[in-house]
Amino acid sequence: KSALPERLWEECIFPPDKLRRESKIWGSALNSSFSSVREMQPTLTRTMISNEEKCAIPDYKLDIDWVYGYNGQGRRNILLSPTGELVYPVGRILVSYDNKTYSQRYYLGHTSTILCLAQAFPEAKGDSHVSWLAATGEELPGYKKGTQNLPSIHIIDLRSMESLTVISDAHETSITALAFCADSRLIASSSQEPKASICVWNWKNKQRMCTVEVTITILDLRWSQWNIDNFVCVGKQFACFFTYEGNHVTPVPLQIAPTRGFVRTSFYCITFLPEGFVALGCLGS
Repeated sequence: KSALPERLWEECIFPPDKLRRESKIWGSALNSSFSSVREMQPTLTRTMISNEEKCAIPDYKLDIDWVYGYNGQGRRNILLSPTGELVYPVGRILVSYDNKTYSQRYYLGHTSTILCLAQAFPEAKGDSHVSWLAATGEELPGYKKGTQNLPSIHIIDLRSMESLTVISDAHETSITALAFCADSRLIASSSQEPKASICVWNWKNKQRMCTVEVTITILDLRWSQWNIDNFVCVGKQFACFFTYEGNHVTPVPLQIAPTRGFVRTSFYCITFLPEGFVALGCLGS
């Protein structure tokens, strides 16, 4: 560029005949250069990519090498498999981590952030294989192409990290808690405000058995391992015992034993104890 006149350089986009008229000095050099360009044109034309080829999905696939981090956003979002693997969510990925072999396995079926996990009772009906059963609930995905996508519940076999059932459009808002019943035949789910609700599902048939509307966000949900008909939900200044019978749910408020200095605020977690007792974890003193 430094050796060519400025005007001549700016007009390099024109055919070589015009450039030869502009400068006799550089004519021979330009003629030879553009001759080589003309020889290349047919080759360039043959290698042009059509619009259809540009839009085509390439035959390449990315593999996950390692997933870092841990999503501690929801409740009960980490569990232990029968072989000692840690199972936890990271965004939309469910990770199964084996600290003995320093390896990970993944479930990639979710389209939104995983908020909660649940694991089947390992001793249900004396059948040990049900302890490999897990469930995941996701955040409200939001809007796509003018239609709202609703969150789903995924039932997963932890041995293969593959889904057994996906219950689509399970709730109208994000799923906050999940719990299997004692025989793993049913699963209960809850969602957050403003359209909070509790549902009981026959997950094998993807059948909604019943729905109960509530006024607050359920923070934890637990089914009794000793009584197939009873489960408990807790939330902000809320703790309620539910009885499931004949595809109907009957709420029974819990009677909380008075404790010195106890101020009832929000309950964050719950577990069943033998002889019908329930232990609550709460915020406050």
